[in-house]
Amino acid sequence: MKHFLLLIILACLASSNTDAQPNQSGRGNLGWRAWGGISMDFELKKYIALSLNHLRSYDADSKFRNSFNQTSLSLDYDFTRDLTSKVGVMITQFPGSSNNTLRTYARLSNRSKIGESIRWWNGIQLEWHSMNENRFRYRMIYITRFALRHRIPFLKLSPSVSYLLYYNVGGSPIQYYDTEGNPSFKATPDGLHRGRFAFNLNSKINKMFSLSLYYLRQNEFNLFHTSKALNVVNPSTGKITRPFNNYQVAGITFSIQLNKTIKIFSNENTN
Repeated sequence: MKHFLLLIILACLASSNTDAQPNQSGRGNLGWRAWGGISMDFELKKYIALSLNHLRSYDADSKFRNSFNQTSLSLDYDFTRDLTSKVGVMITQFPGSSNNTLRTYARLSNRSKIGESIRWWNGIQLEWHSMNENRFRYRMIYITRFALRHRIPFLKLSPSVSYLLYYNVGGSPIQYYDTEGNPSFKATPDGLHRGRFAFNLNSKINKMFSLSLYYLRQNEFNLFHTSKALNVVNPSTGKITRPFNNYQVAGITFSIQLNKTIKIFSNENTN
C-alpha cells in the first residue's frame, strides 16, 4: 500500500506539469466540461445489486456541445461488508459519429478504516476495449477513495475525495522520432499516462433518492519519462501525435436506490 501511495504522489507531481502542454483542443489551459448522469440500483439480494447508469458530457468551451454519451450496466457482488466486486459493460456514443466504443470491466475493492471517522476504499479495475477505441486496448486502473464514516447532519452530506491512476496497454501504434526528426520506431504507448482527482458531495434525500455534485480534474502525462510516450512531437514539423487530454469537470448525478422495491416493479406486468 505504501508503494501505491508513493506512485500516486509521483503521478500528481507529473500531472501538475502538464497544464502548459496542449490538450486535444489545442489549448494550453484546462478546459471545462459539464457532466450530467442518472443512476439506478436494483437490490436483487442483500449481497447482489444490478446498476444501470447513463452519463452525458458537454464541452463548456464549445457552447456546451454534446461530446459523448455513456450507458453502462453492471452487477455488484459483496463477498463481505469490506470486500466487493463489480463486472459490467459500457457503451460510449459520440454524436455525429458511428465510431461507438464498447468496454467490459471487472473491479475488486476493499474497504478499511482510518480511526473512527474515515473510511478508505482501494480497488483495481481491469478493462477490455473494442477495436473502435484506438488509444488503448486494455487498461488497469488503481482507485483509492476516502470518505467520512457518518454523514454530516446538514443535508445528510457525505463528502469524499478519490484518485484514479490509469495504466494503458495496446491501441494504435504511435510514430516516434529521433532528435533530428527522422522516424525511429512505432509502438503502442503502454504505461502510466493518466490521473484523475475527484471531490464529491453526496446528499441523501431519502431512502430512495440521493444527489451528488462533484468536481473532477483529469491530467495525462508520461510518468517516469517512458520511451512509449504520449504527446509526441515531430521535430521536423512541430505536429503533435496523441496530445494530452487534460480537462476539468463540474458534474451532477441523480441516483435512485430501489432496494427490495424491485419486487413490486417486477410484478406489475405479467403478460
